[in-house]
Amino acid sequence: MLIVFLPFLGKAIERTFNCKITKEIENNKSAKKRLFLNKSIKIFLDSSESWLYEKNKKDWINENSELLHRVSFFFDLSETKLSFKLKKYNTESKKNLESLDQIVIDRNTKKMTFLKSFFKYDQKVYFSTQLNGICD
Repeated sequence: MLIVFLPFLGKAIERTFNCKITKEIENNKSAKKRLFLNKSIKIFLDSSESWLYEKNKKDWINENSELLHRVSFFFDLSETKLSFKLKKYNTESKKNLESLDQIVIDRNTKKMTFLKSFFKYDQKVYFSTQLNGICD
């Protein structure tokens, strides 16, 4: 299936990607338990909300309203890729990361990378998981 994007980056884009997982990595090694391999996950894009994530923004906010004061988001929509970062911090001051979720979808190849990293108090990653896949 071909991904069709509006040629004008200023226009709002809203769609759901169905991404088939081709590889699972934990702590930079092939995952022992392959929970997602050859399965599909949905990724929701809403450019008007600056959102690209495994849940739509409204549902995510409803489920995580208590976290809103200690999270930050970054969204980038370019001609070649879509990218999103969701940072959860330990406190409202947003100095120390608790976790970082990153999604990147290449608009040409349709390849997707979804990385989740969890941090210790010293800001070193103690666990990471990565899903690679192809989106339609």
